[in-house]
Parts: sequence; C-alpha cells; structure tokens
Amino acid sequence: MAPQILEPTYLEEDAAIARAQTTVDQAEAAIAAKEQELTYLAELKELDPLILEHEQAKLTGLQRDHTAAVREYQLAVGKRSTTEYRHSITVAEAVTAQNRSALEYQQQWASYEQRVRDRGFQVSQAQLKVDEIDNAIASLSVVRAPYAGTVRRVKWLGQDSACLLSAEITLMVTGDGSGDAALPE
Repeated sequence: MAPQILEPTYLEEDAAIARAQTTVDQAEAAIAAKEQELTYLAELKELDPLILEHEQAKLTGLQRDHTAAVREYQLAVGKRSTTEYRHSITVAEAVTAQNRSALEYQQQWASYEQRVRDRGFQVSQAQLKVDEIDNAIASLSVVRAPYAGTVRRVKWLGQDSACLLSAEITLMVTGDGSGDAALPE
C-alpha cells in the first residue's frame, strides 16, 4: 500500500499573504494620511501652488505603491491557490493509482479463481474417465478361462469399430483335465 500523502501546512504561503496584506494596509493608511494632508493644504489660502502640486505627486506615487502592493497580495493568494491545486492533483493521482491497483488485484484474483475452477473441472473429468476404465477392467476380470492352466502370452490384435478389443491368449494347459468348462468341439 502506498504511503499516505501528508496534508501541507501552507506556512510559507500564509506568511507571504500576511506580509502582502500588511503592505496593502500600510499603503492604504499612507494614502489616507496624504489625502487628509492635501485637504488641509487646499484650505490654506497663502500656500504656494507648487507645494500642493508636489504633494499631489506624492499621493500619486503612494497610489502606485498601493496598486503594486495589491498585486503582490493577489500574487501571494494565487500562489497559495496553485499550491493547493497541485496538492489536490497529487492526492487525486494517488487515489487513482490505488484504485487501479485494487482493480488489477481483483482481476488477477478472479482469473486465479477461474483457473482453479477449470482445473477442478478437468480433474473431475479425468477421474470420471479413470472410473469408467476401472469399471471396464473390473468387468473384464470376471472372464474365466475354459481350461485350467497358466497364461503364457497375450498378443493384442486390435480394436474394432464397436470399441471391442481383440486379443490372442496363449495358455499352458495342465494335463489333468480339471478345467472350469468343457472343451469346445
């Protein structure tokens, strides 16, 4: 079994987001202070217009800094989202691989069970044939010779279309005439 994928803590991403948020907050506070200063300076009657223009330029610079800080914040949030997305992909791939492995195992197990069933069927078929042959041999073993003696030789002659076997048996007959049956004429 594959090792568990650890849930990331996102500490670096969270710290970057917090830093960017702090920068945005500081930029907003600086803009608010500059706007209050400009409002105050605009109310002064004897103020040189160059000073007011200079302070307006500073406000514009603070607004650019604020825009840059907002972009940095959005970038930090985007990096966190990307990291979370990559983690979710890694987890999904791990789950997919685990499911694929489980499915392959089940298929192999089913194949094994089918082979075991097939083998059992073949063994039972072979046992049936052995039993048929044993029955056939048992029915042949009750044949009795019409003469008392010893079998000296058995020569197989063949098998006919009705599956009957033909054999030639050579006997050594004892001379006392005490056979089980009478001699054929």
